[in-house]
Amino acid sequence: MLLAQFTKLIADLESLTDSQSRYIEKYDVCIAESFLHGLSPLFFT
Repeated sequence: MLLAQFTKLIADLESLTDSQSRYIEKYDVCIAESFLHGLSPLFFT
C-alpha cells in the first residue's frame, strides 16, 4: 500500500510543469530520502 502511494506521488510529480518541478525538487528529494530510510513523514503526519 505504501509503495503504491509512493509510486503515485512520483507519477504526480512527473506530471507537473517545469516551473512547479523546480519549485518542489528539493522537497521531493527529502521525501525520497526519508522514504528510503523508512521514515516516510508524508504518509504518517
